[in-house]
Amino acid sequence: MKFLRRTLSDEELLSWLETGEPRRVDKLLDDPDTTGRLERLTALPDSDVATLNELVTPADGFAERTEAAVQSRVSDLERVGTLFGLLGLGAQTAKTFTSKDEPS
Repeated sequence: MKFLRRTLSDEELLSWLETGEPRRVDKLLDDPDTTGRLERLTALPDSDVATLNELVTPADGFAERTEAAVQSRVSDLERVGTLFGLLGLGAQTAKTFTSKDEPS
């Protein structure tokens, strides 16, 4: 047996959505028709969408500059790693020469 529910007005839908209460919002999101209405009611004007897109769009060349900076940093870290590896090699060599253990 299916229960009939009354259709909420646009104002009621928006007020339920603004409460943020899961028990209310979940009910709204279960119904595709209601979800479509909410999408239309909460849609931003095109001018606002354009402004937001403009604000979050990275500047020209951002990706290339970021990639170059990361590559430079990785290269620096590789050089430091090589330096420590060479210093460690010297220490291991000195330890081997000064060791009293006979090679097996």
